[in-house]
Amino acid sequence: MYRGQALGYGVAAAASRLWGAALAIAYFAMLIVRPSRRSHYGQQFLYKTEGGTFERGFAGFSAFADGRRLLVQRPDSVGMLRDRARLQALSPGSLGRRYRDFMMAGEIDEDLYLDGAIEAGQRFDRDPARAWFRTRVEAAHDMRHVLTGYGIDPLGETCLMAFRFGQTRHAGTFVIAAFGFVMLAFRRQSRLVPAMREAYRHGRTARLLDLLLWEEALERPVVELQRKFGIKTPRCYLSQVRVIAPIKARIDICQTFGPLAAMHAALDREGIGMPCGMVACFADKDEREVESAIAIARRQFPVLQTRLEWQKGRPVLEPEASANRDWGAKPLLDFSASESGEIWRYRLIREGRNTWLQAAWMHGVADGLSMLRFTRAIAAVLGDVPYVPEPRRQRQPRDRQRFLAWLPAFLLDQRRNYVVLAQPAASIPQVSWLSAPVADRERVMEFARRSSEGMAGWLAAAVALAFADQQGKPAGYIMLNMQIARDELARTNGFGFGSGSLRLPVRLGEYPNMAVLADAIGRRVQQLANRGWDRNLERLLGPNPARHARFARIEAGRSTNPNITISWKGHHADLGAGGGPRDVACFAAAPTLHVSAHTDAGGFSLSVTSRQGVAERSALLLRIARQLGCQAQLAIRELDGLGAGGSDIDRSGGRLRRVAVTQPAC
Repeated sequence: MYRGQALGYGVAAAASRLWGAALAIAYFAMLIVRPSRRSHYGQQFLYKTEGGTFERGFAGFSAFADGRRLLVQRPDSVGMLRDRARLQALSPGSLGRRYRDFMMAGEIDEDLYLDGAIEAGQRFDRDPARAWFRTRVEAAHDMRHVLTGYGIDPLGETCLMAFRFGQTRHAGTFVIAAFGFVMLAFRRQSRLVPAMREAYRHGRTARLLDLLLWEEALERPVVELQRKFGIKTPRCYLSQVRVIAPIKARIDICQTFGPLAAMHAALDREGIGMPCGMVACFADKDEREVESAIAIARRQFPVLQTRLEWQKGRPVLEPEASANRDWGAKPLLDFSASESGEIWRYRLIREGRNTWLQAAWMHGVADGLSMLRFTRAIAAVLGDVPYVPEPRRQRQPRDRQRFLAWLPAFLLDQRRNYVVLAQPAASIPQVSWLSAPVADRERVMEFARRSSEGMAGWLAAAVALAFADQQGKPAGYIMLNMQIARDELARTNGFGFGSGSLRLPVRLGEYPNMAVLADAIGRRVQQLANRGWDRNLERLLGPNPARHARFARIEAGRSTNPNITISWKGHHADLGAGGGPRDVACFAAAPTLHVSAHTDAGGFSLSVTSRQGVAERSALLLRIARQLGCQAQLAIRELDGLGAGGSDIDRSGGRLRRVAVTQPAC
């Protein structure tokens, strides 16, 4: 009888193990084929493969007095991570502040992970202590990113899995790390083996991070906690994004960055280029310090060590070091790379103890995220902030629409009667920008979270409503040109042209309020991005330089162009903090309007580039800010040397001045 019972128990245990293994395989397969739900399936896979890992961690946590105390008190770990205001108020460099900055920089939806952590704890509904411990371990995934120094790029995630396996010997983390290794090897990831080996070794030598009482350590400096737990800086991982060999070969713009970048070069050659640029203030730095830092920082990016040449009608970047310092009074956006061969130029303007940097690029070789990365690299040379490049979040199409189905809709969209500038006041685009405080940033982001596309949809809706209202056509058609990240630019160390362009018409009269409009724009942007509409635009342009030249001549002959370009660049935690660059803004020339925005540690940056007069452009900028939800008193800045005299913007002494505006001009 007993032998029969033992046999039955053995068969049941074997069947349970087989069923668990089958489920683990199924979850892993779904993890591969359903990347949109990789968080859920990855979590389920790790549950099925953890063995005794969780119990060993729980026993270790229970083995010391503070751990037992927390198991009794069971503080609200998830609530602490959701308290954005408290985390933001912590000092720079603290664990809580670094965690908050990390989440905003990666535009990570913490609710997605934290809800999963709560669900994980519910598996122990009869054991409150284990339920709490499971929840805090799962909720701390991104905390481990902050402590170990690994980013959310594919290599960073894979290295974190290797680090985790080194600590816990969890079979599932080994499988995921191995799978990530294979995928990165197929992509020819540089320094892959050294980075993975280093991550594993660092995990083996460091104390188990599950034992960190991070609920009580949010105010403590990250470096102190790293020292206490023996966490070493990942040199091999960081070196593969920092170090680049000097450029020796030419860069074909079309082959490297795509037909849209080559089209920008063709427009520049026709004299109707749309250069882009940025402005930043370096506090307590003189011109010589900033200029020296620029010379060093540019060496990290191959594109910044080249000049433009036209070879058999093709735009090519040839290796050549040039100064690029502009000493003249010519407007910064009155710039053609085809005339001089220089693809960028910059100015330094002294204002008291601070130095302002203004820089402009031919748009075919740079985009907004590249310019912000260059700004951080300069600050790192000056010693203001560490330079750890943030990964570019790519959006790859999942359900490509065929070109022949896309083309009729694209051509039909070009024939509508869109709202345009009634009478451009200048031949050269001009720039106005503002920096809203942190309170406004949090308010705007809270509104944006209610939109299906987040901040990009909210920003586009605000711009469309403000511009149409200013032009006296509040119910008219608006042609939006939404910029999205399509290329991580690994071949050029993260600097270049990696944007896609999604053009969509919006009829404002169909929407009762801004929230509904933002949701509609967000859904449409998601749909177009998933269908690869920007890729079809590049197919239309093609790789042939003769076609680019023909399209450029057609564009030069157009009387109006209704495109309103919207560029949302995300959160950049190391800008505007401590001694780092502040009042940073990006901009770009556009036929009608270009609006750029990002958030940083100092607040919310918003710029408008147009051919309007100063007063009209400033009024539009304020309209947009108020539509977004800004309530503070705002100060508008004008890019030095771009406006005509007699405006309400003071440019005395040829320096940047700001005019405080307390009420919107609308």
